[in-house]
Amino acid sequence: MASQGAGLLFIGTVVLLNPIFVNNQSNDGGAIYATELSNLTVINGFIVGNHSFYGGAVTAEDKATVSLINTVVAHNTALGDGGGIYNLGSRIRLFNSVLAYNSSGADGGGLWEHTDHAKSGTEIVNSIIWGNTASGEGSQLFQLDVEPVKLVGMKRSLFQGPLPSYVDDDLLTIYSEPLFVDIDGLDGVAGTLDDDFRPSALSPAIDAGDNSLIPVDTLDLDVDLDTTDQIPFDLLNHQRIFDGGTGGQTVDLGPYEFGAPTLGVGRPGIRSRVTASVFPNPAHDEIIVQLDRPLVSAASVQVFDVLGRRTLIVHSDAGAAQIRIQTKYFASGSYVLFIGRGAEQLVAPVHFVILH
Repeated sequence: MASQGAGLLFIGTVVLLNPIFVNNQSNDGGAIYATELSNLTVINGFIVGNHSFYGGAVTAEDKATVSLINTVVAHNTALGDGGGIYNLGSRIRLFNSVLAYNSSGADGGGLWEHTDHAKSGTEIVNSIIWGNTASGEGSQLFQLDVEPVKLVGMKRSLFQGPLPSYVDDDLLTIYSEPLFVDIDGLDGVAGTLDDDFRPSALSPAIDAGDNSLIPVDTLDLDVDLDTTDQIPFDLLNHQRIFDGGTGGQTVDLGPYEFGAPTLGVGRPGIRSRVTASVFPNPAHDEIIVQLDRPLVSAASVQVFDVLGRRTLIVHSDAGAAQIRIQTKYFASGSYVLFIGRGAEQLVAPVHFVILH
């Protein structure tokens, strides 16, 4: 068992796209441990079935900032405080996320926090907090008494009430059961990859959010050369704003958009004849680019960092279905990989993270 952050222990600034943390165990932060002014952004994450003494899924300490966007945090357990998230003097931000069915052996089934400076605290936006349990106080949220009281900010969210006095909401909070599709998945086992937190057809989460509160796509994740638009996709890479049956183009609460079509990501003209995935992700010394079918012609593989600087170009022969790239000399951070022939992109861009 790891001492801290069995899935990810870091100091610095990291963006994780499409990470999966399942069944990790540690003493502090079952999946993730962030500390010392670190800044972590998780986009389209799936963090389930992790275990720890503090922070079953995530621990943030010492003025760290952890932002979870389109992310599921569910079925995690802590023997002590913070079944899902443990926030000690840090900043937690949930956007279009689910914090559900986590459990604590002490206080704060969903989230435990102690705010000890002006920039610490928790912000909950377009999100769902439901079904968490605690042996002590605060099944959904628990805040250690501080003076002056630091309010938890909540906007356009669904919460299993009653709402604690230290939560400052916009008076639009929904208190109805979210009606997830299948919280234990087809295998009937909680905390595994098939746990399904999509909204079912009658869910009050459908079309209940606020479009203006969707985070800005500053990393240009959709590769449309626009870093001022909003993140356009949900956890399944479906259209983020979609009419789920109410007659309006309104975002759903949580990571999933009910009934939305798959989104074509990238610049106009991309022909995604081949689908690519990168593993491991995050990676250290090497990544493996796995294609769902062989390339029909020779192609170039280019890697760019978040500033748009090309860090690598290699060539792959026709017939290749797997490409191995050495990354031990890459700096830690987020990267995007393109595969193309001349000006034509053969594969939609793939994002990955390097951690050393």
